[in-house]
Amino acid sequence: MQKYLKAAQTCEITCKACVAKREEEQISKSLEQTKVSDGSADSADGELHECAACKKNLAAALFNKNQLRNKGPGKQRCIECVKSAVNAENAALAVKKDEEMVKLREETKKAGKGGGKSLAAACREAAGEGERVTGLKPIVLGRGGRGKWRRGGGAGRGVSAGRGRGTTK
Repeated sequence: MQKYLKAAQTCEITCKACVAKREEEQISKSLEQTKVSDGSADSADGELHECAACKKNLAAALFNKNQLRNKGPGKQRCIECVKSAVNAENAALAVKKDEEMVKLREETKKAGKGGGKSLAAACREAAGEGERVTGLKPIVLGRGGRGKWRRGGGAGRGVSAGRGRGTTK
């Protein structure tokens, strides 16, 4: 975890693995709390809800507040089912990313050495590896930045210089 200064505030940079680990800890902590509270039978109204995934009637303490509040009956899932669905989704996403990286590596090998195609393939592979590590998609820089005013449309040609609503003189 690194700290950096942004707009007079100290912000923390956290990697994707650390964020996933923190989420897993929070889910397991909430499960432990619900198991403890479920054993004492202190549910407010003793109300049972049916889980849409496992079809079991469970106490309200075994559901997240968001599931109970925002989802209607028949769409609510218990904490265990939500956890297993998140894990399955993460596993499927990891397999997809692995397949993409294999494809990018093959593309780089196929492009060979030298020339613009090999550089472009190597850049795509590096961007894919960076996205896999950080979870951030690459940003394409340099499109239409410098010298836009030189390609016409300047103030001397009867057209506004790209500011405002594009009215003509």
